[in-house]
Amino acid sequence: MGNLFVYDILEDFEGNLWFATFSNGVFSYNTQTQQWKSYLSNEKDSTSLSYNKVISICEDSKKRLWFMTMGKGFCRYNRETDNFTRYDTSKGLPNNTVYKMVEDKRGNLWVTSNYGLTCFNPDSEAMHVYTTANGLLSNQFNFQSGYRDKRGRIYFGSINGFVIFDPDNFVENTFLPPVVITDFYLFNKRFSVDTPGSPLRQNITYADNIELDADQNSFAFQVAALSYQAPEMNRLMYKLEGFDQEWYMLGRNSMITYSNLPYGSYTLRIKGSNGDGKWNDVERMLNVRIRPPFYLSVWAYVIYVILVLCSLVATILYFKRRTQQRHRLAMEKFEREKERELYSAKIDFFTNVAHEIRTPLTLIKSPLENVLLSKKVSDEIRDDLEVMDLNTNRLLDFRKTETQGFQLNFVECDVVDILQKTYKRFKPLAREKGLELTIDSPESLYASVDREGLTKIISNLMTNGVKYSETYIRIKLYVEGDQMLLLACNDGRVVPLEMREEIFKPFVQYKAGVLHSVSGTGIGLPLARSLAELHGGTLCMVDSMESNQFLLSLPIKHAHTIQTKEQVVPEESFESQEAKEEVDSQNRYTLLVVEDSLEMQAFIVKQLSAKYRVLTALNGVEALKVLEEHTVNLVISDVMMPEMDGLELCEHLKSAVDYSHIPVILLSAKSDLESRINGLELGADAYIEKPFSPEELETTLQLAVSKCNQEKEQLHSSTQLSHTLNLSLPAIRNRIALTVLRPVHDHARAELSTYLQLVYPSFHAGGRWISFLIMLLPESEYSLDSLQTLLEDRLSLSSFNYHFIGMKNENVLVVHIGLSDPDYQDIPVSEIENTCYTLRDILVTACHFILATGQPVSSFYDLYESYQTASISLQRGFFKKMDSIIFYSKATSESAYLLDGTKLIPFEKSLKSHDKAAALAWLCSLTAELSHYSSTPVSTCKSFFAQAAVCLYELDHMSKIHAFPDVSSPLEIQDTIWNMSFLTDIEDYIFQKLEDYFSINDEQYTQNPISYQIKDYIEQHYTEESLSLTVLSEHFSISESYLCVIFKKTFDITINQYIINLRMSKAKQYLLESNRKIKEISELVGYRDCNYFIRLFKKTYHITPSDFR
Repeated sequence: MGNLFVYDILEDFEGNLWFATFSNGVFSYNTQTQQWKSYLSNEKDSTSLSYNKVISICEDSKKRLWFMTMGKGFCRYNRETDNFTRYDTSKGLPNNTVYKMVEDKRGNLWVTSNYGLTCFNPDSEAMHVYTTANGLLSNQFNFQSGYRDKRGRIYFGSINGFVIFDPDNFVENTFLPPVVITDFYLFNKRFSVDTPGSPLRQNITYADNIELDADQNSFAFQVAALSYQAPEMNRLMYKLEGFDQEWYMLGRNSMITYSNLPYGSYTLRIKGSNGDGKWNDVERMLNVRIRPPFYLSVWAYVIYVILVLCSLVATILYFKRRTQQRHRLAMEKFEREKERELYSAKIDFFTNVAHEIRTPLTLIKSPLENVLLSKKVSDEIRDDLEVMDLNTNRLLDFRKTETQGFQLNFVECDVVDILQKTYKRFKPLAREKGLELTIDSPESLYASVDREGLTKIISNLMTNGVKYSETYIRIKLYVEGDQMLLLACNDGRVVPLEMREEIFKPFVQYKAGVLHSVSGTGIGLPLARSLAELHGGTLCMVDSMESNQFLLSLPIKHAHTIQTKEQVVPEESFESQEAKEEVDSQNRYTLLVVEDSLEMQAFIVKQLSAKYRVLTALNGVEALKVLEEHTVNLVISDVMMPEMDGLELCEHLKSAVDYSHIPVILLSAKSDLESRINGLELGADAYIEKPFSPEELETTLQLAVSKCNQEKEQLHSSTQLSHTLNLSLPAIRNRIALTVLRPVHDHARAELSTYLQLVYPSFHAGGRWISFLIMLLPESEYSLDSLQTLLEDRLSLSSFNYHFIGMKNENVLVVHIGLSDPDYQDIPVSEIENTCYTLRDILVTACHFILATGQPVSSFYDLYESYQTASISLQRGFFKKMDSIIFYSKATSESAYLLDGTKLIPFEKSLKSHDKAAALAWLCSLTAELSHYSSTPVSTCKSFFAQAAVCLYELDHMSKIHAFPDVSSPLEIQDTIWNMSFLTDIEDYIFQKLEDYFSINDEQYTQNPISYQIKDYIEQHYTEESLSLTVLSEHFSISESYLCVIFKKTFDITINQYIINLRMSKAKQYLLESNRKIKEISELVGYRDCNYFIRLFKKTYHITPSDFR
């Protein structure tokens, strides 16, 4: 029987021994066959033992066995059917906690409980209850305290002394009390005949019929059995025919209540009994009729028909209007699409034109920048050249803003300086047209702007003013708050209000009061607005009819401002520079310039010949010939060329082993993002848009040269590494094994082939390949390095065609194995299994592991697919045992198991009811189910069981049981479970904690069962606002002071504080797991006053419920 707490032992008339245990049911021992048999409670079987907590056994004069339980009444054992018949409060017992049973001379059984003494006739199953109203000292009796002497007198011990009585001296009460209805309540309000609005036509005591309206369907009756001999022992039963299916026993308040009854006719039947349980056959009957509501009357149905007809008409009208609206929206959509197509055509045309002029613009812009760098140019000429430089790329910027390819660089600079420089460039033009150009600005104004972008905005506003003004252009710069404002005014023809947004659309100009699509660009204002929006600002026209006023608003500060510092370049002596140039001339790089435009080619050669040795070609075909004849370090190529364009040339160079190391720089007039991506995807090292500046080209070349130097150093290092790798084939296999964990593109296969040839000179990528993952478990003595060496040694002696082993991380090895010949395209499952067993035989001698297989693939370069499936298999190792093999084909046939909060409910119930067997059964059955559903995410499983363990910890902490002596917070439990490798580890951990919890709990429960009954009652009724010390005292028939003493002694906490802690804990759970309102949660935990609940919550957790959520 193990470590069981035995309450009572009895030998029956057949000589069998019966053992009553606390929380483990009943055990019987057959002395003849020497066999044990146990009887346990089963909630689903009403003929099983009523409860597992059995505290007493009795055998009556008719050889019947009776078992008393602590919480579910008593039951009779039926020898013929080997089952039980239950007796509890539903059959007349005053309380379900039964302590002792004694039989009198007449065969009646006297049963003690927590609420009085019961005389039970086992033949008629009639029960008669005696309480303090009948002369008992106390309603609460004690364990194993009962005795009958030779004279037939019976002795019972209670918590307030003991009682002695002779059942033969009891006088039967023959008076049958009549039943009367004393009061009638409607919605908890008492009504009499004289009450205004009362449905009563006569006193309810004498009434035989009562009629109620449909909204009066919640009512109550106060009834009484008229007997004054121990009136509290009288009982009442009632049944509402037409609604109730059975008779119901009334409680102490003698109130019959019904809520929300459906309309119809009912008959209330009431009968009563005296203190001896004799029922009066004369019943009190009352006919109750509830009228139907108005919405079910004839007039209501007439209204319903009218409403249906109206709804039908409204529906028809609705769908008619909806069809018309859809037609109108379709037409509008069609018109918008046509406008968008037209707009896109304009943009594409403009961009194509811009593309054609990019190459000549480069030949204009680059020499222009060289001239501007010269210090010999006069200021007047410099101003004109700056105007030319400003407008060189102006048309091309618009396309960038349209395609969202224009990027701004925000720097802190003086806006006044930018405005003054722009003013100087436009002043001669304004003077030529006879216009007055004035500027009103502070001495300085620093803001975070893109210098080039702001210059373009101001230039476009001034250009617009010069075009359309008649006498003056006025610019005002000022600050309001955190915004910088620039107001540009001109006295040209005033644009009407309804047309002021149209002029900001591309290709649109306002002339002579009419909007026209003109032959000019028409992109100045749209470009300016786009740049303003990229600055995070706005550009619009002010609502003024006196003049045309354009207002630019930009933020002064920007989050992405670049901090710039002036760099001081140390001056070198003429001798050092000369010496440096002499060294560079000896080590100059050779450039190949591929350009079909002779002018552009000559310009690039001129710019670069001072520092580099330059070769030229007109197209890709000529470039390949030059590469065959000369050693070239860098290639600069145009994209659009005849015969072979720049993209084809780049692809050819990067795919050829002899030329793949040469950096390629592409020059193109195509500025869209797609063209840039295409070039870079083909292997280009840089992509420069035309027009470009000499500085941009020079900087790009310097970066390419630097990259060449690094690659030379790497090549030298790789040569040394190759020599080392030849001495360490496992290291090469490790690198190969890790390389194929991702897709290997064509351009990387050449390098990989070099390493493969080092390992297997006759290597062939075909055949059938498979990946294995080996997880080294913490319990292993071998390190991962030692395990890899062991596998290398053993697999080298095996019959496998190829094998590669790599260390994926600190505890996982990846093994790729070639299983069949290149020409063999299929592989039997048995060969995969034999391979797994071969690996297992190697591993099992060295370590503890999990071995996962992938899906076979038909090429070495597809091993990443096999690796991915092996990773899926390895994740399922959590559900297996140590030293297991997981086959992918079996893993894919499994589905995920649904783990949610509902799965925890049985576990929580078993803990609260102190049912150890149910808790352990829940744990074992759940883990057994999960082992068959290994596709369930491991994180979900660990999170779920961590929640279960925390639930046990919180109950343990609240009950002061201390089953977690080394744990200070729930986070430690969660960390413990998350660090476990297997589901079985988690099961063992929680199983052990349950054993500790119930062993300590049972010991404490045995010492003071009343305290635990009080605790159980609180946990079941904490939602009731009326729960208090007084209610508990009345329910358990124990004084309030004694109640407090025994509870505080057991749990080291007062009853009131325990109730508050329990309610706050439940409230916290509702706040975390639901979206219920604070007031609703307050009522759910027993507080109708929401403000009081909030104060208690804040006092308990030092935070309000809303802040906690």
